[in-house]
Amino acid sequence: MSNGLPNLKPPNHQPTDMVLYQEEKKYVDSLRKSLAEDNEISKEKIEELLNKFEDMMEMTSVSIKMIDRLMQNYDKLKQQNGAATVAVKNQ
Repeated sequence: MSNGLPNLKPPNHQPTDMVLYQEEKKYVDSLRKSLAEDNEISKEKIEELLNKFEDMMEMTSVSIKMIDRLMQNYDKLKQQNGAATVAVKNQ
């Protein structure tokens, strides 16, 4: 089924893959250009976009969890360093 839109495919990746921002930007820009020219979007393109959005949400969630874990580890290291500093001063 052709609706006149170019055959745009998102970069092939799993939610855990790190995809270069430039590749994602190029895909979005080409899709935006295609929509501006035809003002239509097929059911397949909508499904593609929903899958891509779902992957982005999952990647964002994983990134937030990683940042949270790093912050917790940093806080633990600060506490350990503070305790070690106090122990050295008391000797």
